[in-house]
Amino acid sequence: MISNDLTAAERRLDIVLYLSQMREVHYNELIARYNVSAPVIRRDLNYIEDVLRVPIIRKRGRAGSVMISNSKWSIYQKHLNRKQEELIKKIILTLNGSERSVMQSVLNDFTFQR
Repeated sequence: MISNDLTAAERRLDIVLYLSQMREVHYNELIARYNVSAPVIRRDLNYIEDVLRVPIIRKRGRAGSVMISNSKWSIYQKHLNRKQEELIKKIILTLNGSERSVMQSVLNDFTFQR
């Protein structure tokens, strides 16, 4: 069990690190590890997915679990934010040929996979 003294930000970071190591974790394991309620874990996972943009898959069921959805995802990987994505999409429309292909590949490589 992790200390109850963690702030929400510290707990969320630890959850991301833990998921990146374990790949799949049961909800009850997270609840016990952080000594918090199920709603707190759900809020943390929502924040991790929506704000930190970590690609998460949630498996429902009696012993539901959570995992990082992309095996290529890394905590060190950088992603474009929505404004950057939209700007690059506008720029791509002005390009032709190989320049367009290169910019499209940049967009594909650094766009968060929703």
